[in-house]
This record gives sequence, structure tokens and C-alpha cells, in this order.
Amino acid sequence: MKGISTLSYLVIEASDLPAWQAFAERLGFQVIQTSSAELQLRMDDQSYRMIISQGALDDLKTIGWAFPNTDALAAYVTELAHKGIMAIKASAELKEQRQVDELYTVNDLNGIQHEFVAGVKKCNDTFSSTQLQSEFLTDEGLGHVLISTQDKDASVDFYQRLGLSITDTIAEEIAPGIVIDATFMHVNERHHSFAFAPMPPEAKRLHHLMIEVASIDDVGLAFDRCTSAQDPIVMSLGKHPNDEMFSFYVQSPSGLAVEVGYGGKLIDYKNWQTESFSKLSSWGHKQHRA
Repeated sequence: MKGISTLSYLVIEASDLPAWQAFAERLGFQVIQTSSAELQLRMDDQSYRMIISQGALDDLKTIGWAFPNTDALAAYVTELAHKGIMAIKASAELKEQRQVDELYTVNDLNGIQHEFVAGVKKCNDTFSSTQLQSEFLTDEGLGHVLISTQDKDASVDFYQRLGLSITDTIAEEIAPGIVIDATFMHVNERHHSFAFAPMPPEAKRLHHLMIEVASIDDVGLAFDRCTSAQDPIVMSLGKHPNDEMFSFYVQSPSGLAVEVGYGGKLIDYKNWQTESFSKLSSWGHKQHRA
């Protein structure tokens, strides 16, 4: 099935927009306040890569997936129906809000709305960050997300029917009897744009999102800015064995983690053979406790 091109955007509902604005600027985003109840975060020439909307949820609401054109999107929606997944055509109002030509929605088994879009609008003005020395790497999408799930097998089945392919898995016993069992999935050359792992029912939908920069210095500088601002560091600097990402994890004002990374692996996704690993990190990524 010819399908998704990239992970295009995320929508997060947050209770503290001023804190999010300051936090996002520390990470290098260009922040646009569209109203008293919404922030849009830019990473490149796309109108936005994240929407932070006012609300009590403090969690992920929506994942947006982009297609090259409306014909490709229409063919994808038809094929989804053949696989038992009925996508709903969005209203003109939602398409205008998202600044796209076409949009369909599907709700998954983990409480997240997936939006499949074509004709994503670009900005007339150039992206500008007050912090980055290099740039965000967004040719393969905004980055990746790792969400929580209660049913691994059902999640594998559902997301594969959406057209995501498994890159690899990691199963590590982090404490006696406690195993992290994560599945990583790709839609293009980025090692993974989406991942999930079984977590307790009370866990947030979104464990973390990842943004990638073109310079290792921008990772270090972001780490310095976050520690200076006393943002909680969830995991220290380290490197993952599967996507080879050098990164750290910092807690957002909503309690969701953001991974800031450099050097992520690109794959030959059309000929990829699934792999497995037994360690979440090659080194580093030590957990910090408040």
C-alpha cells in the first residue's frame, strides 16, 4: 500500500500555555501565539509542526500524517476501508484549522486521533529560531513519538493496517520482573516515526516526542538551557542502539518528555529486515529523580 509520507504534526492539550511557550523557545521552536488558547510551534517552512491548545488534559490528542497529494490520500482511505478501518472525512472547519487541502480522521485503540492530510500549507516567511545554531531535520517529518498502549498485539495489528512497518523492537528488564517492550515503526527513511510500549493504565498517552537537530552542539546547548531553567531532566545525555540517536530527555510543562537528538539513523525502508535489541540505551540516558 502506498501510504503515509511523513509524520507531519502533533496536537497537545496543555494547561499552562505561557510555560509551554518559554519551554518551546528554549528548545529552538519558533512560537506563534494564534489566540489566547493556542500556540503553534514551527520547526521549518511548514505553517506549524505542533499545536499546543489550552485545556486540562496535558497529553497528546492528535497525530497528523502527511501524504504527497490528495489522490494518494484518497487511494489510502479506500484501502483502509478494505482493511476494516473507516476514515471519516473532516469538516471544512477542521481543514481550515489545520491549514490543509484534505483531511480524514481515524481514532485508534489507545485514545489518539490520527489525521491523514494532504496539501499542508507552507509559511511565506522564513523559519527563525532565537536558539538554534543549525536547524531542525524535518525532511522525513517532525521527528517521532512513543505512545503508551495496553495491548501490544492489537496495537501491532492496528498500526500495521495503517501502513506503518516495524523497524525493530527492544525488550529490556529494567528491574526484577519489569520489562520495557518497545516496538518501533517507520514510514520513510527515518529509523522510526512512531513507537509504542505497554505501560500502566494511568500513564499518559504520550511517553515522549523526539525532535532532531543538525548539529551535536545544538543538543548540548539545549541541555544547558534546560538545566539552567531548572526543567526536569528525565534522562541524561546518551545514545540509543537501534536508531543511534545521541540525545537527552527533558520534561515539558505537561509532564510529557521531549527527546532532543542528533545523528539519527536513516534506513533503506523498502528493503528493511526487522531487528531486535536487548538494551534501550548503548550508554548514558541515566534517569534523573526529582
